[in-house]
Amino acid sequence: MLPPSPAEPSAPATRDELKALFTRRGLKVSDAQLCHLTRVVSSRGPIATWTRERDISRLTTVIVDEPPSPPRADALRRALAPDATVIIPFSENPAFDYLKSKLRCHGVIGASAPDTPHQVWWGGRSIAKPINCLGAIRRSHVVTCVRPNTPQDASAALFAKGLDIVSISYSIERDEAFVHCDDKPEIRSQLLLRAWDQCDKPLIWLDPVSTADLASISLNIDGADFAAVSTTSGLSTSLIYFGRSQAAHDLLKSWNCLCHEFASLPASYLLDAAWALISSQRPLVTQWLPPHHGLTHVQHGTGKHAPAVEHYMLTVPSQTQARRASRTGAPEPHYVMSSRFDGRGPLMLITTAEASAHDVAHTVESAVAAFADRDGGFSSLGIMICQNECEASDAIRLTNEGWILYALPGLILDRDAFSKVSAHAQTDKPVFIFPESYEQRKTPTGISLQATRAKGIFGRAQTFKTASIQTATRSFIVAEIHPQKGDFLDSR
Repeated sequence: MLPPSPAEPSAPATRDELKALFTRRGLKVSDAQLCHLTRVVSSRGPIATWTRERDISRLTTVIVDEPPSPPRADALRRALAPDATVIIPFSENPAFDYLKSKLRCHGVIGASAPDTPHQVWWGGRSIAKPINCLGAIRRSHVVTCVRPNTPQDASAALFAKGLDIVSISYSIERDEAFVHCDDKPEIRSQLLLRAWDQCDKPLIWLDPVSTADLASISLNIDGADFAAVSTTSGLSTSLIYFGRSQAAHDLLKSWNCLCHEFASLPASYLLDAAWALISSQRPLVTQWLPPHHGLTHVQHGTGKHAPAVEHYMLTVPSQTQARRASRTGAPEPHYVMSSRFDGRGPLMLITTAEASAHDVAHTVESAVAAFADRDGGFSSLGIMICQNECEASDAIRLTNEGWILYALPGLILDRDAFSKVSAHAQTDKPVFIFPESYEQRKTPTGISLQATRAKGIFGRAQTFKTASIQTATRSFIVAEIHPQKGDFLDSR
């Protein structure tokens, strides 16, 4: 546990002051993440890092960089001011999920290579205070689609007149194939991409039954790349905002590709999948919107396909838990980094949250730095942090391609770690690597043995399917090495 910093600023108003606070705590935040966090905390009162001894009742911004125990998380929430903001700088760690469950998420910023491999979360005791953003909406372009000769078609003309009155540009398409509950899921992304090419404004998608008075809606979209309503069954498509940024465009294109590839799945589920993919590779600024009065089906899912979403998404409990905590997660990587060459294929680094958050973060950061320096010939590096060893074993079971490096949390990888790992690429079974000596023994015959713990297991994804390897990942990774020969004698 890091000691409290005695010289933290009481009211950082500038980006440099906020950056200095993160630096003193050893928190790695990218420039893109820092810029948006500065926007979040600017013009606010005192800010500090949470510790057990600190009184946070008068703070308007609290940085939590170590997960509190459940009782302390409950106490932290009670001590927060009603309008205080909590920032978690490596929120991909599932150890923070309990604290998040006691708070309302306002937004999350995706990881970006190679500046930082962390996702940043912020929230508070209540939903983000809505602001009147008619000006921002006026600078946006509204897109929707209705079926001809339907009640939505009849109201579309009135809706268009309302948009004209408040000077909001729009595209109202009519398509026989469109049904708001996903008979043709690619229509939304397809029309949004068309609008993207035809104008230079941020885009707002509204489902036909969501045509409320935009002049009365308050949205927290300032500085956001993407905004949507998150539900228990995925991301709602009722009201979606895409900012005019490259990250937002990448998300839109990814959603469209998934809709074409998996036409039988609902658009809301595919939007969730695209969000997870882009958030693991871009500093995508997501702001979650509260359900609004007048957008009733935002609160109740997307109609007849809700069971399909439940089937595809909620059959993986760890994924459900991750989404409820506004993070990507097992069985998905929260961070993906590409190499310069295709080489041997993708490598997945899997570790657990069973250590301090700073130790886990150092494992992730050292892996990213090592891969950026010498990638060992692997085409990409994905990083997955699991809740515990049991969840890690499940994640390994669901990984079918490439290579797996299962590492104990707290392992610091050297710059040439992946070059060393690649030396074992020809083996046909997982191997114990990164040994650490921790005990010496003598046999009854007087032979000295050095007990060594291997802090990692490496091999092809398919070779990790054996029961013995799954057992190894659920227990301490231990091997005894003969000091003269250096050969592995036993593993358990």
